[in-house]
Amino acid sequence: MSTHGRIATLIGFLTLFLVSSGLAGTGEIRDRKCPVCEESLSVTVLFSSNNAGGADPDLMRRAGGAFPLIVEPILCSKCHFATWSVSSLDEPVPEKLKTALLAQESPFVVPEFVPIVPSGPLRGPYTEGLDSKQTSPAWVRYDLLAQQLSFTGESAWLRYQAAHNAAWAVRLRENPLQEFLFDMTREQFNEALKGIDIKKERDNPAADQIDAARKILKNDALTKDQAVVAGFLLRTHGELTDLEEAWPRIVKAIGEEHLTSKVQKSIALERVYLGKALACVEELLLDPPEQVQPGVLHYLKGEFHRRLNQPAEAREAYAKALEGELPDWLKDWAKGQPELLSVVKPGPPE
Repeated sequence: MSTHGRIATLIGFLTLFLVSSGLAGTGEIRDRKCPVCEESLSVTVLFSSNNAGGADPDLMRRAGGAFPLIVEPILCSKCHFATWSVSSLDEPVPEKLKTALLAQESPFVVPEFVPIVPSGPLRGPYTEGLDSKQTSPAWVRYDLLAQQLSFTGESAWLRYQAAHNAAWAVRLRENPLQEFLFDMTREQFNEALKGIDIKKERDNPAADQIDAARKILKNDALTKDQAVVAGFLLRTHGELTDLEEAWPRIVKAIGEEHLTSKVQKSIALERVYLGKALACVEELLLDPPEQVQPGVLHYLKGEFHRRLNQPAEAREAYAKALEGELPDWLKDWAKGQPELLSVVKPGPPE
């Protein structure tokens, strides 16, 4: 493993510990007008942001600092117009979409969600000071955006990005284990990882963290801190099947049974958007866009199947990805991803 890869992995682990203070982005909150109904909008304008640790296996930049994915999307609370960021507010809105949004009975459905309040748990420490006053989680905004992209006949490529962003936003905002992790001291964090070898032979920090979580779970007895770290890593990286299999041991060690329903709802919600992203990728494979190679699409298809606990389909997609043209670094990932298809089995009773 290269020096860069080892450093990225170490930064990734440190990110989990210092995420509230060491990785702040810069930006400000501004007031804008909705281009459809002229309702006042509170929006985040980012000047810079940190994304420590490189990319996750599904090609999304991993969260660190004021991650753009969860602070930039915009949703009007009055007419429910949705868009990617403040930079797209100045783009013309199709008349067809305006008419639909202003109609007495809108064709767009707002999913149920728990509103974000200024001091609530859904405002992560890693975005402190850069969350706008919008009360909808980012995944809700992407859901409405995807509906509107479909309504106006936009490309599967854009619809895929909205669905994939929504899945990631669920991971980042609907992770009930984060409050336990942020309460840990450096000493507790280090102790939870004591004896865990996180070195691997490829530059894939996210896979290294997943591997570390699995190694923690091989312990015959889990401490509370070990359970928090392992569960947080699996949830943050979308390793849903692993988390489901290991959850009885994790929640027993943490001692907070009420977390079970929250985790189950979070997993089910992410899978909704993973399924939508997968459908878009399958559509794109019928007529690949210029922006992305077919091999990359097959790789993404493998990732979504893997996260949806469909191992046979995932292996087939990874194999097809390797038959096509891929950057060298992605070839290494595609060869290694099948390793992650093995599920952590619960250890012996404690």
